[in-house]
Amino acid sequence: MTDTAPLPVVPHWIDGARSPSTSGRTAPVYDPRAAW
Repeated sequence: MTDTAPLPVVPHWIDGARSPSTSGRTAPVYDPRAAW
């Protein structure tokens, strides 16, 4: 992962509908296949 490339925002899905985040908080996404 790099700090220079913009990353997409992963939306929430609530009750079958896309619901954008409004808190502004972020966290890294963990991919167990990447093993890091």
